[in-house]
Amino acid sequence: MFREILNTLWTKIASAIIALCILILTTQYLGAEGRGLVSLISSSIGIIVIFVGFVGGPAVIYFAAKNKTQYLLIPIYGWAVIVTIVGSGAAWFFHVLPADYILPLAILSLISSIYIANFYILVGNRKIRINNFIYFFQWIVNLITLVFFFVVLKQPTVGFVVVALFISGICGLTLTLFELKKITPLTPIDWSAQITVMKSLVSFSFFAQAAAVMYYLNYRLGIFVLASFSGLSAVGIFSVGVNLAEFILLGSQSIALVEYSRISNTNDREYAKNITIKLAKVGFLLTLGLTVFLLCLPPEVYGIVFGSDFSSVPSILFAMSPGIVAFGTSIIIFNYFAGIGKNQVNAIAAFTGLGANILFCYLLIPVYGSVGAGITASISFILMSGILIGVFLKETNTSLKEFIIRKTDIEYLFTKFRE
Repeated sequence: MFREILNTLWTKIASAIIALCILILTTQYLGAEGRGLVSLISSSIGIIVIFVGFVGGPAVIYFAAKNKTQYLLIPIYGWAVIVTIVGSGAAWFFHVLPADYILPLAILSLISSIYIANFYILVGNRKIRINNFIYFFQWIVNLITLVFFFVVLKQPTVGFVVVALFISGICGLTLTLFELKKITPLTPIDWSAQITVMKSLVSFSFFAQAAAVMYYLNYRLGIFVLASFSGLSAVGIFSVGVNLAEFILLGSQSIALVEYSRISNTNDREYAKNITIKLAKVGFLLTLGLTVFLLCLPPEVYGIVFGSDFSSVPSILFAMSPGIVAFGTSIIIFNYFAGIGKNQVNAIAAFTGLGANILFCYLLIPVYGSVGAGITASISFILMSGILIGVFLKETNTSLKEFIIRKTDIEYLFTKFRE
């Protein structure tokens, strides 16, 4: 298991470095306003994709381990088309994006939705290494394409960012479809079994994805509220802080993905509890270390790296840091409940956090702008983390003392890294 975690972690780190290069490229060439528009586009895609997850989200990992892949594809792909049409129409109706970007939004959302569903099916079938390769390859293609457009052709526009996303998305989607074909022998469909799987998938996915939707909105809601109060430049600056937060959380997210795959494939609750506690400590250490490192960098570094418009990023990151560290730990607990099928716990925690997020977005963002959005995210994630850890302690009859990091935990971590 630890090798799978490390393989996923190294892939995520390498991909994050490429993503950081893309972030720098867009901030340097497009400025705060252009970066703000890019962030609105990517966040809009993300919201559509997360709603597609009500059928084709992380819960697919659980079902892929227990059902024929063939029976998952029809409901997932059909739902992806429906949500993409509705979501893109809503973006047009509410003027979330300029009209020219609505069709690209629909195309990119559909590509991303099917790619992510395929990704989860492969994870459920323990195809983690090939998934990691495809994930990394996508980022490489995206960076190369952007460098070609921005540097070689000297055409640094948001439109070419969209084209780069399309090219890399098609590459990733094609590779996942190729891998799916290997593990999905086509047989005559038993429609009775198909309907049973469809009902179970929708029923099981509801609470799982309700939690995921609210988690995502806790991250991204501030972007849309900030756009309405402070404009695209403020969104661009805040989005850099959000992207750095996501970079910090890569370690915990990589651990959580493998943890979910493992727990979904076992009925041993004691094993699930013990591995969750151990991995939560590792997630906390990784998240805390990266957070402290980025906060120690002088503000001038951010101005040099991202451009003069972005020298205020450290204050946003500082405001978000308590929530980042809390989330880096609680995402492991989140995946424990997901892995054992108790997604209602995650949904309750996420719903509570989202309620706090909505309240403080409108209290803090009009007054404090981007920093207010960062504080809001922190409050939300701390509240969610507290609920998740509290329920975990009660349901597993665990003492909070077991989460205390000891010398043996650090030695275990370094031993596994050396291996």
